[in-house]
Amino acid sequence: MGIYWRGKGKEKTAWGRLRIRGEEYRGSLGTNSKRDAPAAFQEWAAKLRADLKAQRPVAGEITWRGAVEHFMEHHFPTIEQSTQDRYMISMELLAPHFEDKLLSEIRKSDMAKFVSARRKAGKQSKYVGTNKAISDSTIIRDLQCASAIFTCCSDFDLCEANPANAFIKAMKNRGQLVNGPAGKRYLRHHEEEKLLRRALERATEPGSIRRFEKFMIACAIALYIDTGMRAHELLQARRSWVDFGQNQITVPAEVTKAKKDRTIPLFPRARRILEMLPANKHNDLLLWRTGAGKPFADLNKTVQAIAREAGIAKLKVHDLRRTCGCRLLQDHRLEMAEVSRWLGHATTDITEAAYAFLEAENLHDAIGGRVIDNAARLR
Repeated sequence: MGIYWRGKGKEKTAWGRLRIRGEEYRGSLGTNSKRDAPAAFQEWAAKLRADLKAQRPVAGEITWRGAVEHFMEHHFPTIEQSTQDRYMISMELLAPHFEDKLLSEIRKSDMAKFVSARRKAGKQSKYVGTNKAISDSTIIRDLQCASAIFTCCSDFDLCEANPANAFIKAMKNRGQLVNGPAGKRYLRHHEEEKLLRRALERATEPGSIRRFEKFMIACAIALYIDTGMRAHELLQARRSWVDFGQNQITVPAEVTKAKKDRTIPLFPRARRILEMLPANKHNDLLLWRTGAGKPFADLNKTVQAIAREAGIAKLKVHDLRRTCGCRLLQDHRLEMAEVSRWLGHATTDITEAAYAFLEAENLHDAIGGRVIDNAARLR
């Protein structure tokens, strides 16, 4: 019991720890000075005892519900929409287990109970009364959401420990919570031709409805493959992002996952498509569904449907981005670091892990070679 220190260097701050009537309390003393820490501790301890005597909430203590509200205010707006959507699901699942608990009361054992409950409940099936086994990856995403909430509160000195993060590491080390293998699906060249042909047929078939929208979808598929943009990046893309003089498109920081600008060179096919796309008088979007400029919300199910019609199995919209990475490595002989920058990965390690499935001889050539000629073998 007494004073201890958290953080390193200039971020090092004094904290107080006190046991009263069998309960342990901790709180920030609001100073990084060793000389001022004892007086700050005495002031904190006196206020703590007064709060407990008056049965007021203890300073620095926060419930899970309050932590979620704090997280929603300070961190939630900074993350991309797809992550927000997933976090909302996770927070709804976490709430019944932690709703009224103080963060200081939540332990790794509580995380273990949550995991057990998630496994028992399983994944809800489309068939009423039946459930499927839930994957480790899904549970890990829920725990990562909890960890993000603890981290956000820790940044504001509202809690000290992060039991979710410690629990995830412990379970992974024991092999009891393991993410599924990285995706390996990408389009071979003949599959790409079949997919694009079917997408264009949809837009040109006699009597086809929403032909313009289907034409835009065909363009989107080709652009996903040629640019490697993430699903939401392309659907939010603006004409102002394109620089035909420099032959590139720049995804601004507010849209990218890494929160920094990313510039992507344009292959000839991508350039032709962008030059051909008509402008909309209502907005600056590159791709739009109607004359009023209504944007596309998501193309995953549409891409899956077109792929099935083309006889291509198990294809998702993210696989088009992976196809771009494979083309850059295998066809254009870019180095792994160059592909990492192109795709906007945080580190080259992420790129190497994502494309480790490529045939050994092709991967060896890809990471050992340079771009032979930017104009060579381009579609």
